[in-house]
Amino acid sequence: MRKIIGIALTIFLIQSCTAEPDKPFTTEVPVFTDALTLELSFGDENVPDEFLLARPMGLDVNNDGDIYIADEERLKVFDENGTPKTIIGGPGEGPGEFRMLMDIGISPSGYIAAGTPTEYNLFSPKNEFIRKYDILRSPISKILVSENVNIPASTSRLYMISKNEFVLTGSGSKRTEDDPEASYRVLVHVLDDSVSVLAEYKDVQRIVVDEIPTTIQLLGDFQWGLLSGNRVVFTHSAYDKRDEQNNSYYILNVVSLDTGERTDFSTAYEKTEIADSIIAKQRWRGISAMDTDREKLNKIVRDKVKELKYFPPIMNILTDNKYVFAFLYHNNYESESIAHVIDVNSGKHISTIHLPFVPIQIKNGYAYRIKSGPDIFPVVEKYKINPAVYGK
Repeated sequence: MRKIIGIALTIFLIQSCTAEPDKPFTTEVPVFTDALTLELSFGDENVPDEFLLARPMGLDVNNDGDIYIADEERLKVFDENGTPKTIIGGPGEGPGEFRMLMDIGISPSGYIAAGTPTEYNLFSPKNEFIRKYDILRSPISKILVSENVNIPASTSRLYMISKNEFVLTGSGSKRTEDDPEASYRVLVHVLDDSVSVLAEYKDVQRIVVDEIPTTIQLLGDFQWGLLSGNRVVFTHSAYDKRDEQNNSYYILNVVSLDTGERTDFSTAYEKTEIADSIIAKQRWRGISAMDTDREKLNKIVRDKVKELKYFPPIMNILTDNKYVFAFLYHNNYESESIAHVIDVNSGKHISTIHLPFVPIQIKNGYAYRIKSGPDIFPVVEKYKINPAVYGK
């Protein structure tokens, strides 16, 4: 049974980059704790062998509700009811084939980009192969290097807006004498041969000990997504926040890819002190030098998180048409999700939703997750979101 168990009082501030900031106003925001209804689960049985899910790496949904799953160097496509529809690509280096398939992104215009951090296969909304897009050999690389930005080594997501327009994000170094170890997160818009940097943030997650790098997630990260109206929303949880009197705010930045107009939305949130139990679980990730004490490295990570004192505001954002789901950090974030739902068109925080997981995708009023584990075959679960969450 769906329930609304509480009303949250949220202070919301909307501020344009080119206008005087509006005065904060208060509004009652409904809080939903039972807003999901499981509609279907598929992928482990009652499908042809070639559609069984083995090691799904990513998932996205098009405007018709078709579900695309990156699995076994193929895109396995199911319709909105979980019925197998088609398979795109396969292992190999030919047109439309994948040497490796790690991610998929479907833009609101329906174009599909799937591949690795350096090479993507591009498909039309009708699943027709267009071409391969090699980041290292693209105009993006040459132009950004000329501007002293070097991102192609690691591209974490690419969206194709049209045959000649892309938005992508990546990380890399800026060649500066002052801070040669610094890494940056960059959001880039490509239109024909024109490349513009929409956002650039110094990466605070990356630390280096004995010339070996690692990342600490809780120090803050860059998040972004596409909105309807050919817009992009982004935030960096280490930078896009502020304290004002007794209130704390996180900031979402929205940019029109058509006009370049920028708008900032500031939303109040409750700062949460990081519990000792969370700090104690922090570990050095990845390799370390042979002569470096592992526990010493673990202590360095724990000390960094302890110095932080408070969680960064946002753990992840997902977008659905004109709505942003901003998932917040809290001390139970590993077992429960809390998200603010923001209507970007009206500039309002319209609801807060509690979920038992962070969805891999939210599209067209549905939340999706890939459920897997050591004792079960992977399955895709599709949940209907109570329309009241969207203010309907």
